[in-house]
Amino acid sequence: MGQIVCVTSQKGGTGKTTTAVNLAASLALLEKDTLLVDADPLGNATTGIGLDKQKLPWDLYDVLTERVTAREALCDTSLEYLQVLPARYGLHHAESILKRGPAAAVADRMVLHHALSGLSGEFEVVIIDSPPSLGFMTQCALAAADFLLLPIQQRLYAYEGLSQLLQLIRHIRKTCNPSLRIAGLFYTMQDNYRERDRLNDTAQPTRRFGGKLLQTTIPFDPKLAEAADMTAPLALLDMKAKGAVGYLSLARELLRILDAARSGSVSQPNHSNAADPAIAGGSPVHVA
Repeated sequence: MGQIVCVTSQKGGTGKTTTAVNLAASLALLEKDTLLVDADPLGNATTGIGLDKQKLPWDLYDVLTERVTAREALCDTSLEYLQVLPARYGLHHAESILKRGPAAAVADRMVLHHALSGLSGEFEVVIIDSPPSLGFMTQCALAAADFLLLPIQQRLYAYEGLSQLLQLIRHIRKTCNPSLRIAGLFYTMQDNYRERDRLNDTAQPTRRFGGKLLQTTIPFDPKLAEAADMTAPLALLDMKAKGAVGYLSLARELLRILDAARSGSVSQPNHSNAADPAIAGGSPVHVA
């Protein structure tokens, strides 16, 4: 299996699914064999990439309950280098069906990891879209991932939600996925006013995020919402749109991070202080 990157955010409205769809499409346009895994019961990434959920023979729920293999549930897209493991609303039953109680908590969270292991060697990058929550499917997504991408907004509520997510990341590292690393955090939906704020206070994000703030910023672009309504990645509709350009830049930056990880130049997590957040109070957050 290629490197697995989970796009995750506890707070809705941060551009998580928009990122998963447009990032996966951008990687495919860069001719990287890419898999988009929709782990959100709403199935918005499935729709957003152009699939009709009513016509799907199988989805992720069928894979996790072992009705079919992950390979059998894969769907092609309009992009040569992109396939999708889709989701529908039935995925919300996964927790009640798959959880066996506290004694099996760690093994239960590994169910997505085991399902994806059957695709070993078929993809260079796997992008997981997790639910906007800290629940069971998000924990399964974190347990399956090698790296995390965290979309955020420059708003107080977003920082508070990030603090809770970082606590969960620390727990997943301790219990079932010690190699989980944060590839980076990046700002989404940046309008000119907020961008000026960011440029005028560059020290604050660095202090909060321990150097994990990515260089790429996704601008506010109404065309991203329009593309979602048309169930297509923006790059397929308007390659020159600023949102499409932003996600292509994010894809290139992510690939540099993954290449560095392959070469061994990315450090392993520091478990003594990793993800010990106090964001709302302005204290440092170590996200090794």
